[in-house]
Amino acid sequence: MSEPTSNVPEQPKSKSGLSPMARIAIGCGVVILLAFVAFMALGAFVFKKGKEVAQEVSGSDSLGEFMENLEEDPARTAAEMAIRLNPDLEILETDAEKGVISFWNPTTEETWTVDFEDAAAGRFKVTGSEGEYTLDGEGGGVTVTTPEGVTRIGASADVGDVPSWVELYPGFTSAEGSYHSVQGDTVAGTVSLLVPDEPEEVKEHYRNWFEDEGWEVTSESTTTSGGVTYANIVGEHSDDGRTITAAVVRQSGETRVTITYNGRR
Repeated sequence: MSEPTSNVPEQPKSKSGLSPMARIAIGCGVVILLAFVAFMALGAFVFKKGKEVAQEVSGSDSLGEFMENLEEDPARTAAEMAIRLNPDLEILETDAEKGVISFWNPTTEETWTVDFEDAAAGRFKVTGSEGEYTLDGEGGGVTVTTPEGVTRIGASADVGDVPSWVELYPGFTSAEGSYHSVQGDTVAGTVSLLVPDEPEEVKEHYRNWFEDEGWEVTSESTTTSGGVTYANIVGEHSDDGRTITAAVVRQSGETRVTITYNGRR
């Protein structure tokens, strides 16, 4: 019997990936949407690092003052804290009337501006010399737009985004996109399909499809444990660096295949 394989595929890795500023935008947006985490983080700083560090991170003289600021202006307060938590960044100025925070990276000498007016509604924007980075957290998903491309996570990812070179299992009864990213000439993503067939049938379909399309099958396995069957098959197309992984799970009478793709568009 082959070794058991996890039914959760590895996160696809884009060749270019999200830039540091895109990650900052995501981080700031999450802190703003979940402002209470900032309070918990500040409390941890007070307990572990002492009052001086807590003041530096929060920009407040006390937890009480921080909570007052958070209540009066949650977007601004959480955004400022998110920037201060990054040791490579320094806040230059906060303009409450314009709703922006200017900060810079002393190492790279780059200056950036964060617009936090829409943050409470789940949107976030960072502007700098490299361009504009936006985060939209509405509708149960997250969309991050950068000069390099667009990344959709959760409900924002759509099956219609899946590139034409990815094989969606024929006859699937439902489909959900969970991740889709276009960065430069590279695309990566994950889509989950509910299918009517057994795992071995699904795996055989992808094996035949890989062979017919000139892909190399680099690994495959099937195992059953505790009444749950797992199957996995990976195909690679060396000419354009494309990879497709089909991870199949059969449980409680349902078969679901999670397809992860990565490669040139």
